[in-house]
This record gives sequence, structure tokens and C-alpha cells, in this order.
Amino acid sequence: MGDIFAPLFAGSLLVLFSWQAVAPMSALPVLMVAALLYLLLRGQRFGTEVGERSTQDLRSYFRGLKSLFVDRTLIGVCLVTGFRAMGQNGLQVFLPLYLVGVLSASPFVLGLSLMALQIGGVIAGPLAGIWSDRIGRRPVIVVGSALTTLILGIMTFIDNLVPFVGILFVLGFAIFSLRPVIHSWVMDLASENVSGSAVSVLFSAQSGFTVIVPLIGGALADVWGLASVFYLFTGFMLTSTIIAYLLPGHRAGEGN
Repeated sequence: MGDIFAPLFAGSLLVLFSWQAVAPMSALPVLMVAALLYLLLRGQRFGTEVGERSTQDLRSYFRGLKSLFVDRTLIGVCLVTGFRAMGQNGLQVFLPLYLVGVLSASPFVLGLSLMALQIGGVIAGPLAGIWSDRIGRRPVIVVGSALTTLILGIMTFIDNLVPFVGILFVLGFAIFSLRPVIHSWVMDLASENVSGSAVSVLFSAQSGFTVIVPLIGGALADVWGLASVFYLFTGFMLTSTIIAYLLPGHRAGEGN
């Protein structure tokens, strides 16, 4: 819900104030949450349970951790999420630039556009999770990645803001629906004692892939224009789709 309303709220404030005034305002919700957590959790003690059950065999843990790096399916899922993250994070960096620089969107319309992107994701997340529990993780990821690839490939041909905002809703529905399914797939593949490490490996792969996207995208946009960046993201998502399609099928709860 915060992802939905924050862009619209910030865009509305930019109509009235400068960005220098709006930027500090974004810290207020964080400070409010910190104060709320302090008041609600004051006097609570944590970590006792962990300390009492910290007798896990280290050799067993490291054997499980080693198995993560030789599991071809898990490596494939990390590649899927890595290329997907390159497309998604690149989109979040360059979409505002495209809306303002190419489509001449106002701050309010910019906020509305990013809001539409997030609304699609909020709706799609639970639906994709339920669907993947019934038919398996891979089909949901393949369909979501393929739909994202298609939308990224055609969105630069839309030069009117109204249909562009509409297609952003569909794009959010497709691209953000993949997050819970990918995380669930990794948890299914990893043994219980290294499930946390498996998620860490997933996020490490995601971060490692995306770190160079702003630099590559910026260089590409300087030479061929902002529209060319979206073709790059389309290639990332197409690669993610192909890798996901080639992975073996996997249903919820099947384990490693």
C-alpha cells in the first residue's frame, strides 16, 4: 500500500513545492514507524529461542550451503531473478525519465503512472502465489516473464499518456507477480537448515546483476535515446523467460 500511494502523494506535493522541500518530507513516515516500533516493542526481549536452539551441527549446515552452489535448478532460478531484476530495476530508474523527457508528463501524472505500476503488482502478487501453489512455480514465472517481455517491447510505441498509464498497470501486474513465486521456488529447493542462506544467495545474485544497469542504460540513452533503454530491458526479460522455460518443472512442497 505504501508503494501505491507514495508516488501519487509525492507527485501531488511536487505540484505545490520544490523537490528540495518534498525530499525531507519522505523521511517523516520512516520516523513515525520508528517511533511506533519503539513504543510497541518497548520492554520486549528477543533472541532467547535462538540461543536455546543454537546447537545445529555446523558440518551439516555447511554441507547444505555447499549443495546450494551445485544445484543446477537453484542456479537457474538465480539467473532468472538476476535478469528479471535487471529489467525491473532499470525500469524503475529510467521510466520517470522517459515519462518526463519524452511524454512530457507533469509531476502529478508521473506519480499516477508509478502508482498504476504498483497497483498491478499488489493485485497480482497473491494471485500468482495461489496459482503457483496449484500448477507449479515454473509456468507462472514463464508466463509472467513472457508478458513482461511483450509489454516492454511495445510500450515505447505508445505516445499518449492515457493508454501508457494503462499499460503500466498491466506491466506491474506481470513483473511484480514474479517476486513471491521466485522466492517460494528457492525455499522449496533449499533444505530447511539453509533456507535463509538460499534467499541470501538469491538476493546476492539479484544485486550483482543490477549494479551495472544504470550505467549501461545511461550510456545507451545518451547515444540512441531513452526509448532504446527499454529494448535493452526487453532483452533482459526475454533471457529470463528462456532460462525459466528451460528449467525443470517444480511444484510447491516438493523439496530439493
